[in-house]
Amino acid sequence: MKKYTLLTILSAVALLASCNRVEPQPQPQFNGNGLILALDSGSMTTKADDEAPALPAFETKIDHFDFFFFDDEAGTTPTDGMHARISGASTQLNTGIGQTYEALRLGTHYVYILANYPGTIDHSDNWKLADLLALEFESELASFDDEGAATFCDYLVMDSYNETTGKYTQKVTPATVQEEGEVKVGLSRIAAKLTLTINVKDKVRGTMGDNWTPILKDIQAYYVNALNNKSTVDATPVRRANLESTSGQEYVTYPTNYKLTSTGDYSFVLADVYTYPQTWKGEDNGEPYFKVFLPWISDKRGTSNFYYKVTVPKPDEGSTWVISRNSWYNVTVELSVVDSIDDYVEVTGTYSIHPWGGSATPGGPPLNAARFFEVPTRTFQMYSSESLSIPFSSSSTVEAFFTDINYYYYGDKDTKHYDFTFQESDKRASVTLPTTYNGATIPVAGRDTNPYSVTVEGKSVVFSHSLSGLFTNRSITLVIQQKDNPSNRAVITILQHPAIEMIKHSTNSMFVNGYFGHVALPVDGDGQPFARHNGYTWQYAASNPDQPSTFYHSTKNTTGTTLNQNGTFNFTDGQYGWGSVYGNTGFDSSISQTPFMTEVVVSAFNTTNDTYEIRYGSETAEAETKTYRIGDPRKTAESQGYSATWLNNYLYSETYTYNTNGTVASTTEVTRAWQEPLQVLVASQQASEREVIAPRFLISSALNVTGGVRWYGAVRRAATYQEAGYPAGRWRLPTEAEIAFIMARQQEGSLPTLFANTSIYWSADGRALKGQKGHPIISYVTGTNDDGTSVSLDRPLRFVYDLWYWGDEPADPNQYHPNGHIINY
Repeated sequence: MKKYTLLTILSAVALLASCNRVEPQPQPQFNGNGLILALDSGSMTTKADDEAPALPAFETKIDHFDFFFFDDEAGTTPTDGMHARISGASTQLNTGIGQTYEALRLGTHYVYILANYPGTIDHSDNWKLADLLALEFESELASFDDEGAATFCDYLVMDSYNETTGKYTQKVTPATVQEEGEVKVGLSRIAAKLTLTINVKDKVRGTMGDNWTPILKDIQAYYVNALNNKSTVDATPVRRANLESTSGQEYVTYPTNYKLTSTGDYSFVLADVYTYPQTWKGEDNGEPYFKVFLPWISDKRGTSNFYYKVTVPKPDEGSTWVISRNSWYNVTVELSVVDSIDDYVEVTGTYSIHPWGGSATPGGPPLNAARFFEVPTRTFQMYSSESLSIPFSSSSTVEAFFTDINYYYYGDKDTKHYDFTFQESDKRASVTLPTTYNGATIPVAGRDTNPYSVTVEGKSVVFSHSLSGLFTNRSITLVIQQKDNPSNRAVITILQHPAIEMIKHSTNSMFVNGYFGHVALPVDGDGQPFARHNGYTWQYAASNPDQPSTFYHSTKNTTGTTLNQNGTFNFTDGQYGWGSVYGNTGFDSSISQTPFMTEVVVSAFNTTNDTYEIRYGSETAEAETKTYRIGDPRKTAESQGYSATWLNNYLYSETYTYNTNGTVASTTEVTRAWQEPLQVLVASQQASEREVIAPRFLISSALNVTGGVRWYGAVRRAATYQEAGYPAGRWRLPTEAEIAFIMARQQEGSLPTLFANTSIYWSADGRALKGQKGHPIISYVTGTNDDGTSVSLDRPLRFVYDLWYWGDEPADPNQYHPNGHIINY
């Protein structure tokens, strides 16, 4: 047995009853005048239902009690000799002249009662209240036989602590003694009680379409980590991780089936379990919880055992959870989860907290303190959905209202973030967003005039918002709370994705034709010249290919002649780029945008955007209607007819030798081997794939637009391209449908210009597209020479990276990662 102090128990997280019997002390002898001191431990039925079954006798039984009188309410001044141990639940104190308790007739005093204390108290000393609360005693909760049946203590430890006033003592006045002749002291239990009701579904549908049936005869239940003594050390809640190094900690697991009775075909009740009050943190591994074992049998997969974990109570706020003294927790849980691979299936139960004692008990919470509130899921991702049902469980009426709605608009070169916040005091359950923000008018394509609403429908809160005409996600925050107790609340976060979604990504590095380029905000700390494009600076990598992360500035002078910062680069007038093997690179002069990549997510088309028109040769040509198809347009290079040598080596760097007049005398190319070039996934050249658009992809930034190349070189350049750490070997030319799709979005204002209407861009099948008045125009149909080179003209480029296949995990952006089609960096 371990010894504990009443101070810890009664002031914070106390001890339960003892099973040890103590021989009662003889009662005092009376001489006529007297005051009856009587104790009330609560009635045998609940206040909520007079017809309820009687409480177990040991919960209300008073075997003996110790009483102590003080001159002050705080118990700092004991009244000399006025204390004793009494057998039973009442006694008569002799208040006659010259008798021990005469002082009760002469002035006001305060009494403290400790009932069923198992240890011995030396009544030859006068006790201060603080000393009584520091008494040590031995404690056991229950004993168990070989079958797991529990035998509880004969009585529970109680005292005169009043939970309403927070005081341990009760006033006794001379008028009480002389006029009433009786003092009734209400007691409250130091323990807490929990009752679990388990409801089981008769049949559950599994993830494989099979049916699961519970094997009810084998159901078992436990209560784990019931505290058998104090749960604080120096008034600090004990963390479970520290149990081994903290003295005086004992925990009990109520064993399986010590009483698990069926109340119906699919409902079971675990007999009441008892614990001392506890305080713990939500992240602890040893919190008290109900553990339920139930095997299920599938009509396709046989029998599986499942263990369910039910933790109560949930915290009202923050992460600290408490089981309070003298409270009765009634917990109900439904078991319907199967197919879980976890050791435990976390199950959220509903619970109510009831006063344990009857109407005569001044201690303990009132009946209206019975409460519960739970919202099991508080974060939601909605995809192509315009309505969401949020389940909750509450003992009283709830209300729901918005606190924040925000979204991005990408129709400008500068990304706009609109963040609309609402005062909680307004409790706005219906919201239509304004058409202005911070005094400025929101562009028509950036407006969201679709109403937002939340309504309480039965045991769910229903959120609604149309996605019509929207192309970026919405982040919504709302609150669900009890009307009569707003501190019981849940903050709900919803991310609502439209079927067609656009997301801008930053970019700061690119590899093409053997060199890195790095774009950043301009800095001129070294006094070197630098090139600006819309406020950004091009920085070119050092000539050493093994150290590509060292960048240098380069710019044009006022006469239009290219300056070479370190003697290794020569850039043609009007181009900020590299090399000529696969074409130069840089900003398209007709696209005045800052650098960014664009993510496109397409899960469905509707009747207003499921088709596009292609014109051939000119604006006046008859348009052909095409239907978008979501799919995979990629094929291996080998299946597209490329030779084994088409990409055996890729350009890694170039070194220039200069004449005295500054012109380039010669160029030395450094190439490196490409692994399995025929396995590179290029886009299909087949006419049947022209209408395909990938479900989720990145389209490269404006850093790779200018300096047209022929189609065959464009395919090779895509294979060696890398941007922002998305590895080489994974980029491809876009399909005609993907180009047409982006052009439609930019023309409606959902995106800034990605494909300039004055430029003609290569598509995967060898044809080139130009955007004009909402209808992409096929410039011409190309062919190839015997050596694989294109007979067509040079065209600018944009590339596509298939996020749906490779995932969104870029590597180091300042290192080149070739052969991404072989190795998943």
